[in-house]
Amino acid sequence: MTKESVEQIIKTLELVHRRPSMYFGENYNFETIIHYLHGFHMALFLMNIEFPRPDNEKDGWDTSYYYVNYPSKAQAEMLSDEYIIERIFSVEIKMWKTFRDNLEK
Repeated sequence: MTKESVEQIIKTLELVHRRPSMYFGENYNFETIIHYLHGFHMALFLMNIEFPRPDNEKDGWDTSYYYVNYPSKAQAEMLSDEYIIERIFSVEIKMWKTFRDNLEK
């Protein structure tokens, strides 16, 4: 994967993050975002494109497949969908930026 490709992925994720209702309609929730990102990762996997994984120690998520367990934990802690969505996108974008920076080395 090229640096330019990763830059485009980051820009797209940032755009979706800033305006989720434009992509998902007005009635989206964190599950909508999770399904979107699962589909995104599945497409990369099917095209045999390497993609980053979260660093559990740095990001404070419970499992390497963080979308599955973190929202349940966050809901149990009474965190809002908005907070969960913000957290999911923050970690996803951070992963891609770290991936991009490591391509330059």
